[in-house]
Amino acid sequence: MGIPSVFAVEVPLRAHTLLKEHWASVKAKDEPDFGGPLATTFVVTMAGPMFNYPYERIKNPKPGKDERHLAQKQADEIVQTLKYGPFKSAPFFKGGVWRYLYVGDPDLSVVALPEAALAALSEDAAFQRAEDAPVEMWVACMRNALAHSTVAYLNGAGRQIAKDPTEEIVFVSERLKDNLVVGFRLFRISREDFRAFLDDWIKWLCF
Repeated sequence: MGIPSVFAVEVPLRAHTLLKEHWASVKAKDEPDFGGPLATTFVVTMAGPMFNYPYERIKNPKPGKDERHLAQKQADEIVQTLKYGPFKSAPFFKGGVWRYLYVGDPDLSVVALPEAALAALSEDAAFQRAEDAPVEMWVACMRNALAHSTVAYLNGAGRQIAKDPTEEIVFVSERLKDNLVVGFRLFRISREDFRAFLDDWIKWLCF
């Protein structure tokens, strides 16, 4: 494997390549010790570098990690797209798959999401909230959830019941005010829709 010229773009592409090449076999392989195939674990794990590298090295780079000058035109488009406008205006957005909810509870537990939040995420209004959410807030939530392990798995009914088959994924991120946690942002999507979304994300990010 060669050393990437631009980590922010090439590492996500490599992760996506692994996902494409092994997705079918991972879904088909039963893992009895874990209650079934490890498809959700696989897609969430591969999504990490697809978000963290472009966010940390192009969108919000700190000194010593800035790669914008290595692909300036591409970097400008990434920053512009991920900074302005609602999520629904982004070229990789697809309606009817993302749901959003803000919970103004600083003590919310990702390990045991409250029933009221899960119920609200299952309502049709959650789709519209996702469409209208600022794209910059969405990408920050995705980066934070994947970087800090604040990801929840739900069953087909949108509930967090241990041992049930995973059908939905919730990405959770803190909202801070004056460096204090005042609430949490939750974006929910089905595993299959998230897998398909990553194709669109990489097509936009890398080509």
